[in-house]
Order: sequence, then structure tokens, then C-alpha cells
Amino acid sequence: MPDQVFRYFAPCPRGLEQVLAEELKALGAQALRIKASGVHFEGDRACGYRANLYSRIASRILCWIGAGRVRQDDDIYRIARRQDWSSYFRVEQRLRVDLSATRARARSIQFLTLRVKDGIVDCFRDQTQERPSVDTHHPDVRIVGHLETDSLDLYIDWSGESLFKRGWRGREDKGEAPLKENLAAGLLLLSQWRSDQSLIDLFCGSGTILIEAAQMRFELAAGLRRRFGFEALCDFDPALWRCITEEARARAAKQVDQALNLPPLLGCDIDPSQIER
Repeated sequence: MPDQVFRYFAPCPRGLEQVLAEELKALGAQALRIKASGVHFEGDRACGYRANLYSRIASRILCWIGAGRVRQDDDIYRIARRQDWSSYFRVEQRLRVDLSATRARARSIQFLTLRVKDGIVDCFRDQTQERPSVDTHHPDVRIVGHLETDSLDLYIDWSGESLFKRGWRGREDKGEAPLKENLAAGLLLLSQWRSDQSLIDLFCGSGTILIEAAQMRFELAAGLRRRFGFEALCDFDPALWRCITEEARARAAKQVDQALNLPPLLGCDIDPSQIER
């Protein structure tokens, strides 16, 4: 039986769309379409897992759920309600909904976001007589909607927290880095730096660019030290995920001896506290 093909959207920092497309293609993505601030692509479940684990450029990996035409505000509610949400997550899991709009005659994004949430909640109520709770700060599941002109697309966020959060920064550093990790990686790739070359950062701050360069050199998957949103979903495949992460660890281990013999990655900064961090 052929693997199921999913439709994904990977948003990224503006200007890095082509770099992201090349990265996703190397991970097995197909039918790539570049648009402002992101890339649409198709692939099987393993492709979506690998995109989350390996992508250094994407901000998130969103898995498409459904779509519909919007002529009036109530259409937003109807599109959300007709999806089979219980096949994706359980009623006891906490929910967050985010909605964005492009060239849409939206009366209020906040109001339309509530209508998406109402549709999801009522779908569960129809099927289970219970409703999921909303948690905007620490949700188990994130639903993302995008309204463009008169069309609404709904996605489940397979990443959870943004992918620039690699999992190696200390808790005290959250939100303090002036340069996000995926933007640092994008700058390196745009500069055409090769991992077998030396690299000097004279204003390195807390070393974001250098650490991204080191991870590239050691072929260390960007998300190997964190968890992802898809791990909380009903259709999560733990055996497949274990196989993909073991493959990533073996790949990095194989690279160690060669990487340690390459020219150095050097950084300095006027602020000793940044170097200490």
C-alpha cells in the first residue's frame, strides 16, 4: 500500500524561501512551490518528520487539513466544523488557534479566529459530547488558519514551538538572542560558506552563527534535542520517528573525526557576559 501523501507549508524568514526550497528538496520534498515567506510542498509522513528534524531554515512545518471558500464570516465556522478533528487529537488535549489573512476583507481577525475555534469545539461536542479546552500559552495542539482573498486553508502545526528553538539554549536565554537560529543558518547558507572552511565572527554575541556553523559541520540535525507537535497527535508513528532520529544520530557520530580535523570556527565579542553565555 503506498504511503499517504501530505500537503505541507513551511513558513520562513523573508528572503530565505529559495534556500528553504533547496533544503526541503534534499529531504525528499516534492511539488515545491515558493511563495512569499514560505514554501508549499508534498511528501509522506517521513518527509514531514525529517523536515521538522533537519530544517535549519523553516520557522514551522504545517500539515494541511482542509480548505473552503469564504463569502461571509459564518463560512469560517462551517469550514472548521466539518473537519474530522477527533482523528487528529483527543478532546482532553489543550488547543490553540492562530489565523492570518492576506488580501481578505476580514472584519476582525480576532473574531474570525474565535469562529475557527468554535467550529473545532462544536465538532468535538457533536461526536463526544465534550469540548477541548483552549490554552494560548502551553497548548498540546496548534491549529493554524490562513485566509487569502476568499479561501481559507486550515493546518495542524507539526512543529509545536517554533523551529528556531533548537533545544540547546538554556532556559534563561529564551527570548534574549538578538538573532534567531534559523536566520543565522540562512545567513551562513546565503554567504556560500562551506562547512570545511574556517569561519571568524568578530561580533559573535552569544555565538548563534558559530553554533549553527558547528552543527552544520558535524551534520547534527537541528532539532535533535527538542520535541515536536506531531508527537502529541493521534496518528503519530513512534517507530518511524525512532528510526529517523537514530539515523540522524548515526550520521552525526560518523562525522565527528572528520569534523574535528577541519579549520577552526572562531568568535569574539566586546561583552564578556555574551561570551560566557
